[in-house]
Amino acid sequence: MKRFWVCLISLLLLVCPWAISFPATALAAGASVTISVMPQTVQVGDIITVNLTFSASSAIGSFQAGLTYDDSRLEYVSGGGNAVELSGGTGGIVDNGSADTKVLSYSLRFRAIGTGQASFTVTDTEINDYNTGENLGNLYKSKTIPISENTATPVVPTPTPSSGEPIPVSIDGKTLYVLRDLQDAALPEGYDCVSISYHGADIHAAYHPSGLLLLLVMDANGNEEFYIFDDDLDVLYPYVTIAAGGDHTILPLGDVNATGYAPASVTIGNQTVSALAAESNAGLYLVHAMNSQGTSGYYFYDATEDTMQRAWVLSTGAPEADPADAAEEPQPFLWLLFLIPAGICILLLALNILQFRRNKNT
Repeated sequence: MKRFWVCLISLLLLVCPWAISFPATALAAGASVTISVMPQTVQVGDIITVNLTFSASSAIGSFQAGLTYDDSRLEYVSGGGNAVELSGGTGGIVDNGSADTKVLSYSLRFRAIGTGQASFTVTDTEINDYNTGENLGNLYKSKTIPISENTATPVVPTPTPSSGEPIPVSIDGKTLYVLRDLQDAALPEGYDCVSISYHGADIHAAYHPSGLLLLLVMDANGNEEFYIFDDDLDVLYPYVTIAAGGDHTILPLGDVNATGYAPASVTIGNQTVSALAAESNAGLYLVHAMNSQGTSGYYFYDATEDTMQRAWVLSTGAPEADPADAAEEPQPFLWLLFLIPAGICILLLALNILQFRRNKNT
């Protein structure tokens, strides 16, 4: 009888880790949501883009999320396609992924209509695993958008720039010239011609719904290129796009420190941009870019292969590949759930065998 109970306990100890391991793996799969806003400086009358990115380490099946926003300061304009419904400060997203979907992204455009701290919240989120139907997590995320009075010259949809000579400007120690007129220029896809005030003159600019402004700049030889214009800093940056993995626009690098990377510059096309170069991998750079949906972030750029991969800059300063593109890592602690009970089980079986032999000898 004693041997029966010893065997039963041993069997239970051997089976329990399997039961425990399944919910731990599901929990490790998980999901996350990020909210970003462009431009970061918002005034009344501006069109802003709220970028939502929902990520999971396993394939996403059915998906839904509740959305709320401050309709006294924000007016929903467009974006998100048929999956998004918003009105009067509330709404939501109902969508479906696929066997290959680990990231769902949405770009929502709002008009700032009032000053103050406008809130935008993702709530009541349900992301289900494509294969098992299991809920990967109930997510909640909130973003506050400061909106100030409009002190700049408003953007006019039908611009008429003032006549005059190109405006000289110094960029990287060279004298270049900002052109006032875009009538003969081919605008990049997704951009519209607008009028802005630049150094006291009304000029044409190319405007993207994400908030980017492009100015047409000419060098001393008459070559023309678009440059990104940062109105807050009054700075021009080269406008560079990469077609690898979809169209990406290179943005100013910003204030970022990444372990194992050093400040550098890299030539993409015929323009040189600021980047961080990998100290242990020649030809690999960390750049700041915006995809075709208006979502900005950091990317690994391989200058040799001319390829891009989304990167996350961790709080430790070490960049790593987007978890949506990386293979799932095994969870080392799960082995303890097997090793410890298995060791106890083997010990009990050994004691049981010794007791059996003693009883047999007597």
